[in-house]
Amino acid sequence: MSNHMSDIDGVAIVLALRGSIRRNLAIAAAADTLFEVYRLAQPLVTLLFNTYPFDRKRQIRGSLEHTGELIDKGWSILLFPEGRIPEPADAMVIKEGAGVLGVEMQVPIVPVKIEGTQVILPHHVHFPKRRGRVTVRFGNPVWFKKGTLYQEATKRIQEEMRRV
Repeated sequence: MSNHMSDIDGVAIVLALRGSIRRNLAIAAAADTLFEVYRLAQPLVTLLFNTYPFDRKRQIRGSLEHTGELIDKGWSILLFPEGRIPEPADAMVIKEGAGVLGVEMQVPIVPVKIEGTQVILPHHVHFPKRRGRVTVRFGNPVWFKKGTLYQEATKRIQEEMRRV
């Protein structure tokens, strides 16, 4: 789970991963953004980066269930639990679904912190503004016991993402 700074965050994180991890990674992409706003680019982005639609407004439960099915099939998931690019960019508040996934799926949550993509491609801009340095840091995996309160798990994930 990573913070979200720009529409190119997924690309930057994928490029920071080893090939063995990258091959089994699916990226949860906002259905209303990639699959509606950028619908012409969506087939290419999906082909290159293995994205799948995550509906963050209407079918959240279905999106969480689909994510669980992918995990059950052995996929690693890249998820941006803030649900959107926050304004201002450092105002990280993640959705409770992050805690639900951590507790119910019984998988490790790896906190990721990305910086610099917002300089290259600011929010609401469709073409890169300039070149820049991007930093991607991976934290230690976090596990949750069954029965952990979702709010507690969500709070811990958020703390770990800030700490990375």
